[in-house]
Amino acid sequence: MRSMIVIMLLLIAGTATAQRFPKDDLYDTAHQWRVSIDDGWFTAKTITYGDYSTSSRKNGISPALAPTIKTPGKAFYFNVSGNGTTTTVQTAEVTHIAFLNSDLPDFLSKASDKATLFYALFDLPANEGQQRWEMILKSSTYMELNADKPAGILRTAGENIRITANNRFGPANSYENLCYVFKSGKKSVAAVIPGATPEVWVRNGLDPATTRVLTAAIGALLLR
Repeated sequence: MRSMIVIMLLLIAGTATAQRFPKDDLYDTAHQWRVSIDDGWFTAKTITYGDYSTSSRKNGISPALAPTIKTPGKAFYFNVSGNGTTTTVQTAEVTHIAFLNSDLPDFLSKASDKATLFYALFDLPANEGQQRWEMILKSSTYMELNADKPAGILRTAGENIRITANNRFGPANSYENLCYVFKSGKKSVAAVIPGATPEVWVRNGLDPATTRVLTAAIGALLLR
């Protein structure tokens, strides 16, 4: 009897999730990367996902990246290495007022001047001729998570990847299993669930440059 009740509750929960969020083939096992965390007694925390690995995080501003935001809060930096390349990632918490001279999407520009945003700067390999990318992410409300609303942007000159946030893998009206999704056009190209038991998906067939910046952004969220 008890097992039947459990099965019924799982079916109800699965149906509720399906009703809240449309099916997305990104979450198929074909696109899911294995994630492992190395956080021993005598070693700093590093994370490996797919063919990519983070270094441990260091507090402050990276010597390799000139600070672009004044008085950043909770700044840290690290490297993401994989497939023969290394990307330096600088993160910080900044207030919305730091972007007053920079165009932002409407959902970010409407934030109050005192709103805190999560900021990350990515220094991709110079020999590939790529410009620096940046990620700007706001905090989402329960209602926004319930509807997979826009939460941020990953961008460089002339190219944008939208970021939404949802609770697809958790209960409605909660931050449990918070999932960030990277979208190019109408297609989800990558997603990450940070936390104690992280999960990562990256769509197969992406060009190497796009994969590289996505893995750097995923690393920033995993080590945040």
